[in-house]
Amino acid sequence: MASALGRYQVAKPWLGSATSVLDVGPGPRGLGVVRAEPFVGLDVAFDGPPVAPMIALEYGGRTMPFQDAAFYTVLALDVLDALPPTARGAFLQELARVASTGVFVTFPAGEPGQARDDTWRALLAALGEPPPDWLRRHEAHGLPDVATVEAQLAALPGWRWEVVPSLGGLPGMMLDLADLLPSMDRWLGPVLAGDRAGLEAWIAAGDLGPPARQVYWLAREAPVPARVDFAVPGSLATALACPACRAGLGASAGGTLACRGCGATYGPDARGVTGLRAPDEVPAASEFAAVAGPRPAPATAPPAAPTKNALKRWLVAGVRAVPGGERVVGKLRTMLHPPTAAAPAPAQLNWLARYLPARPYMTPASFRSLLEVGSGYRGVGVIADAPFVGLEIVFAEPPVPPMRGIAYGGGRMPFKDAAFHTILSMDTYEHVPSPKRPGFLRELVRVAADTVLIGFPAGVEGRDQDAACQMLFPRLGLNTPGWLYEHAEHGIPDIAEVEAMLDALPGWRWRALPTTGSFANMLLVLADILPGMARWTGPAVRGDPAALARFITAGAFGPPARQVYLLTREDARPGLVDLAVPGSLEAALACPACQGDLAGDAKALACRACGARFGPDDRGVTVLTAPAAAPR
Repeated sequence: MASALGRYQVAKPWLGSATSVLDVGPGPRGLGVVRAEPFVGLDVAFDGPPVAPMIALEYGGRTMPFQDAAFYTVLALDVLDALPPTARGAFLQELARVASTGVFVTFPAGEPGQARDDTWRALLAALGEPPPDWLRRHEAHGLPDVATVEAQLAALPGWRWEVVPSLGGLPGMMLDLADLLPSMDRWLGPVLAGDRAGLEAWIAAGDLGPPARQVYWLAREAPVPARVDFAVPGSLATALACPACRAGLGASAGGTLACRGCGATYGPDARGVTGLRAPDEVPAASEFAAVAGPRPAPATAPPAAPTKNALKRWLVAGVRAVPGGERVVGKLRTMLHPPTAAAPAPAQLNWLARYLPARPYMTPASFRSLLEVGSGYRGVGVIADAPFVGLEIVFAEPPVPPMRGIAYGGGRMPFKDAAFHTILSMDTYEHVPSPKRPGFLRELVRVAADTVLIGFPAGVEGRDQDAACQMLFPRLGLNTPGWLYEHAEHGIPDIAEVEAMLDALPGWRWRALPTTGSFANMLLVLADILPGMARWTGPAVRGDPAALARFITAGAFGPPARQVYLLTREDARPGLVDLAVPGSLEAALACPACQGDLAGDAKALACRACGARFGPDDRGVTVLTAPAAAPR
C-alpha cells in the first residue's frame, strides 16, 4: 500500500474538481488510497476483492467498455509497462478516447526504470523470493522507450501533453521496501491510522534525485462534458458500451445489464465486480494490477536476540572493570563485528536522520564550543562544516575533518567542568552498560556549560526496530553489526527511567524534541544497507543536500524512532573552549589519571600534577587514557 500511496499522491493534485474518474489497472484499492469520492476501477482481473469507494469493472483488455468521453479524468499508473510494445500505442489511444478532459499516465522507463528493476532483482535474490509477475512482464516486454511513447502522445489528435514532476527514485524505492518487507507493517499500520497526513507530507517532499518513473499529464485541447457525473444517479450506466457490439447498455432483471443492440447480458459476480467481456473473451490474470510483488512469509518467530554466553559475559565484565577496559572491549567489538555496509557516499541516510532533527537547536555559540560524545568517525560533520571535538572510546575509522578526535577510556571524561557550551550525544546512550547510564548523564551535564542534546532508541519502538533487524539481517546474508549486539547486551533504555534521571539532575531543565519517526527511520536504515540500494542513496546524498534534508526532516511523523532531549542549564555560563581560539581546547583538558591540568599542544601533552604524557596515535586521534591502560 505504501508504494501505491506514493504513486497516487503524485496524481492527486491533477484531479482537481473532476466529476468522474476512471482508474485503469488499479488493483484492489487504486485511487481509493488517497481519495474518498467514488471512482470506477477497470482491470482485466482484480487480484483481490475491490475496496470501496471503487466501482469495479472487469473487461477483456482490448476496447474499453465505455462510450467516448465517458470520464472527466482517466488514470493509468504503472500500466503501460505491463503491455507488449505492440499494444502500447492502442492503449494510449483508448485512454484518450474515454477521457473528456485529462489523462494521467505513469510508467517506469529508461535507465532509472531499469535500475529499479535491477534493485528489485537483487533484493528478491537476497531474500530467496521469486520475481513477481510485473517484473517478469518487464523482462518479457521490455520497459517503454520514452521517445517512442512521446511520439505516440504527440500523435493523439486534439491532445497536448507535458511531463510532470515525480517522486524521486530513492523515496519511491523506500516505499517499495515498505511493501516488500512484512516487518514494515508494524510501523505502516499505525501511521496510516494515526498520522496519515504526516506520511503524505513526507511523500510530497520526496521529489529528489532521478525519478524511477515517467509521469505525463495529457489535456484535451477542447474539453467536452463527461458522460459520467457521480453526482447524477445512473450516469455511469448511460456511459457503458457493450464489449461485443459497442451499443449502449440498459438495466435488466436481477441487477444485470443488457445490450440494446445484440441482447448480451452482463452482471456482477460474488465479489460485486461486473464483468464486461465479449463472448470470446475469458477472465485472465491481470496484466495491469500495479502490485508491489509477493510478500515473503514472515518467520514463525523472530530469532533470539544476539546474546553472549555466561563465560563471555563474565570475561567482558572483567575487562570492563580494569582501567581502560572499555577501550579494549570497543576495539574487539570493532574487529569482530565490522560495519554491515560501507557508507555509499559522504554520509549515510541514517546519520542524517539522527542529526538533522537536532540541528535547529544548535546555535552559533554551540558551533564555537561543541563536543560530540560517541561521535564515530564523522559525527555531526555530516550536516555541519564547523570544527567540533569528537569523543570516542575507539574510532573505527580515522576521524574526518572538521572533527578533532579524542579517545578516552570510558567513565569520567577528560575535560574540566563546563568545558563546552554544547554537548551532543546521539545514539550512544544505549551502548552504555545499564548500571553506568546515570553516571554517563551526570558526566554530560558536568562538562556542558549551557546545553546538552541527547538522543537514543528507547522503549517499545527501539526494541521492535532491533527485533526487525535481528530477523532481517541473517535472511539477507548480512553481518549482524556490533551495535545490535550491544543493544541486546545492555538493553534498550526505558523512557520513564531516563526521564526520572533527567528530573534528578540539579540545576538543569529538559524537554523532549520531535525527531524522525520509526517508519521513516527504518526505511532510511534499510536504504543504507540493502543490496542494490546504493544506486539510489548515493545520488540522493551527493545531489541536492537541501532537498534531502527537507525529505528526512519531513519524516518526523508517527511514533518516534528515538527519544531526543534538550537539556539546558539554569545558570548558563560560557564554555571554557572556544574552537576559534588556539589553545583553548588544551586548556580545558583534564588528566585522565589525576584530573590535573594538562600542558602542551595537540602533538604532545603532559600533566602538570602527575607528569603523565599523552599524544596522538597514528591516525591523529589524541588518546587520553590513564597511563596504566594506554596502548603500548
